[in-house]
Amino acid sequence: MRRPVVGVPVFDAEEAGRGQRNAAVANRTASFAFRSIACDINGHRKIDCLTNDSAEVFMPFHAFIKDYFQVSGAMKIHGDKSASFEFMHSSAKIHRPTFKSYLTKGQFGHFGNYNVAERDRVRCVNAASGIPMSIQWSAVPYFYPVQVSQFGLEHYSRSLVEPLDHVFDLLNAVFEKENVEKTAFSRPQSSTSDACKNAWCFNTLSPPSMAKPMISLSREDIPTTFTTLRFSLLPLSWNVNFTIAIRRLDTSLVYRLRYSSTTNESIRLLDDTDVLFGLGALQKNIWHRFTRDLHVDMLHGQQLLGKRKSKRAKLPAGSIVPLSVSFDGHGCVCEATLQPHAHVDNFIDTANWLVENQDSAGGWPVPVKRVFANNRLSLDPGWYSAMAQGHAMSVLCRAFLLTNKEAYLLAARRAVGIFARNASAGGILNYFLGTVPWYEEYPTVPGTFVLNGFMYSLIGLYDLMTCTKNDQNISALYRRGLRSLNALLPLFDTGSGSLYDLRHVALQTAPNVARWDYHSVHIFQLLWLYAIEGDQLYSTTAQRWIRFSRGERAKHN
Repeated sequence: MRRPVVGVPVFDAEEAGRGQRNAAVANRTASFAFRSIACDINGHRKIDCLTNDSAEVFMPFHAFIKDYFQVSGAMKIHGDKSASFEFMHSSAKIHRPTFKSYLTKGQFGHFGNYNVAERDRVRCVNAASGIPMSIQWSAVPYFYPVQVSQFGLEHYSRSLVEPLDHVFDLLNAVFEKENVEKTAFSRPQSSTSDACKNAWCFNTLSPPSMAKPMISLSREDIPTTFTTLRFSLLPLSWNVNFTIAIRRLDTSLVYRLRYSSTTNESIRLLDDTDVLFGLGALQKNIWHRFTRDLHVDMLHGQQLLGKRKSKRAKLPAGSIVPLSVSFDGHGCVCEATLQPHAHVDNFIDTANWLVENQDSAGGWPVPVKRVFANNRLSLDPGWYSAMAQGHAMSVLCRAFLLTNKEAYLLAARRAVGIFARNASAGGILNYFLGTVPWYEEYPTVPGTFVLNGFMYSLIGLYDLMTCTKNDQNISALYRRGLRSLNALLPLFDTGSGSLYDLRHVALQTAPNVARWDYHSVHIFQLLWLYAIEGDQLYSTTAQRWIRFSRGERAKHN
């Protein structure tokens, strides 16, 4: 009996990724002795499969395997036009620490690869403080302490691998000779410029200025990668504002980023090409340093525009050209530069924010409500997070080591008190099954016992312990946490992955399995702690979890 032949069409990479047939290459169909067969899935569903003479069964990847097994795959076309299919058990990108021994003054984990400001849940970088504002759990932007510290730790880490070798001095370049731009500025009185050399002043209030106080940012001798603008501003009136003009290379449209001292509004779209950032009231006769990543500010404006038009904003690197910065009001400007980045500024801004916004209990309360576990657990505004406390310690210790300013170390020390306060009393300490202490990322009652936030809190305690030369109280909190981790770590092992937390124990629900990206974070953190402590439990668990990400499972009985 002759068996029916099923044609197997060829797919290109893009169409294979979409799971669509490629009709254009149907003439290249290869014929194989495959027959259609119905596959009965658990007695509840039937799908179309193929079989061959060897009774092998071929199940469709996109229509079944991908979602059923939660795997991914894509067709890849090689240079010689041959094709292969890349199957991936997980989306986990496994990172390992680059350090053999961890130093607090070194990089923080692999945060040097982060870009916190460009995360979807960041609405903008606040124009007054230079700190990112979150829309996670709230449509109204707010400062989320975890995100704030991660911003600082990212830029500290990047500053170690991306040194600032060159900046472009705008004032020297623009005002080195007489030109139209220079006529709108004047030299300040000596008392005005005492704190800032080479200052230039402007006044658009009285008498009316014929020339607009403007500094060109578009010059042939400025590298195209220099898209961070930094300058100091001395307000001599209450309403000093500045506007930065930028061109998008892909559309040639000119956008204006307006920074206004007449509003505290974090960000607002004025029209399709104008974005407003609120500076708040600027204190007069005081120099204020502003550092703006123009690519980031443009991206956040584009995201607001995309939200209005129901489109996802995209702004590839190298797609903008700064054109000019102009000023309104009465004030002075100095130390104006364009540069490739300002990692140290961003880091110091973060450390200063932490010092200025620490409350009397030594914490950084989260100002929004957090509801999860299908509304069975919630935290009212004002809750603390062990992860936020730990991250802040890591920032402040590095700021102290970098600057030797005691204010940073004192703030880090004050952060310790929250670790001894029970969650039921507004702190971050819970006890698993009433016995094992745990520093909670989300201090609910009953507890959630999140793994990654707990390990980050341990890293923060370790950083502070090294900064304070093994303070006994801090050391005791750190060692107590390690004992808890050793006791509970096996409970996070699923045999094929890891758990995000242990909320299911108290709630008596299904376990909360960690997504692959969190699974990879767990692996990195365990290897990080192994580099510090040398405990084989952390190494062997991490290696097993790496194998889980590649499809290996624990043995059954």
